[in-house]
Amino acid sequence: MIRISKTMVFYTIGIFMSALLVHVVFTSSYESRAIEAQLNNLRSSISLERDVQQTLRAEWSSLNDPRRLQKLAGEYLELDELRVSQIVNMWQDVMTPHTNASAAQPASLTPDFVNSEGRFDNTR
Repeated sequence: MIRISKTMVFYTIGIFMSALLVHVVFTSSYESRAIEAQLNNLRSSISLERDVQQTLRAEWSSLNDPRRLQKLAGEYLELDELRVSQIVNMWQDVMTPHTNASAAQPASLTPDFVNSEGRFDNTR
């Protein structure tokens, strides 16, 4: 019969634990390298996106330059100068009585907080 000594059991358990520890360390190292590669890919993607955003902002600024827009409007739109008579109160059309009965605005278009003179009324 084979007799197993305590020392042999201790060495066997030690070797098994060492092998297990090496496996855990190797696996952790491999996973951390994979995660680090993903992190580097994300960092480069973020950097690329920031560059794209900066380029788009510059292009947007260029496209919305008032001088450029005024030039394009002059070339492609047939606009007249704005007259003061074209500027009205936003409730003026609703509050102004019409002479033509068929063109009269319904009373429901007048908000509750505007009185009959077209002014803000906080008494209601």
